[in-house]
Amino acid sequence: MQIKTALWTALSCLVFCGCSVELPSPETKSPGVSSDFFSSDAADGNVDVDTGDPDVDADGVLDTLADEDADLVDAADAVVDVRQNCKVLRGLHPEYLSGLYEIDVDDLGPRPPVRVYCEMSIDNGGWTLVARSDDGDVDAGGGFGWSFVTGAVDNFDAPYSLGVGPLGLPFTELLVASRSNENTLADAYQLQMQTDFLTACATAACPASPQYALGQCPDVGLSEPSMLSRAGFTEEPDYFYFRDNDGDGGYGLFPNGFQLNGYDECQSGGMLDSRQGLIFVR
Repeated sequence: MQIKTALWTALSCLVFCGCSVELPSPETKSPGVSSDFFSSDAADGNVDVDTGDPDVDADGVLDTLADEDADLVDAADAVVDVRQNCKVLRGLHPEYLSGLYEIDVDDLGPRPPVRVYCEMSIDNGGWTLVARSDDGDVDAGGGFGWSFVTGAVDNFDAPYSLGVGPLGLPFTELLVASRSNENTLADAYQLQMQTDFLTACATAACPASPQYALGQCPDVGLSEPSMLSRAGFTEEPDYFYFRDNDGDGGYGLFPNGFQLNGYDECQSGGMLDSRQGLIFVR
């Protein structure tokens, strides 16, 4: 109340008499007064205007600097928790580089935020890492596939699977790549997928549309490399299925790397076979 009175006095003086009045500093505020006028919530870089409502987004949390609310857009701007995936992060912050970020797929729903790796350079970025193989680990020890969670995103000594199915992360594109070091892409291809890929392709192969993104094979033709022209069998617990026909089993990204029928050239295997791999979604 003291702050608002002082502000009104200052504004009145400036409008009606042209005098100068020193405004109170944030440090002079009494406890319990919203800090949004003076600083941005969760250090998001926005200079906010105090609406007078202590809970603008009606999330049950007071919109103060100390509320530990990690919304990328401040609650006082009436926009809440927009960290649903790496693509959203990229759209809000085009200056963000590839690295580890926290996302909250169901916004203010019951699922807790998760730490993920976002690839921010290929085709305007916004890719969420969902799988990474590791040399020598044949058994992921807990499942390695679309619906299975294993490993940790920052542990490069074991296979990693985000468990994108249970997480509920929507996507229509895949980025399938070999890796040269940690999360560094070597040869990479984009695949266009149907919106219901995880459910519609749970027990079947579905067509994909691979397209060159990075690496040694810029001259691959339509639907090449052919071993990425099908994806699916998303219920498989041991690998991420990719193949050149609708047959089941045996090919794709396994915990210990790509197995693509020994095709070690561009048109068929895309230079991925027997290499360590990464899968991203967007």
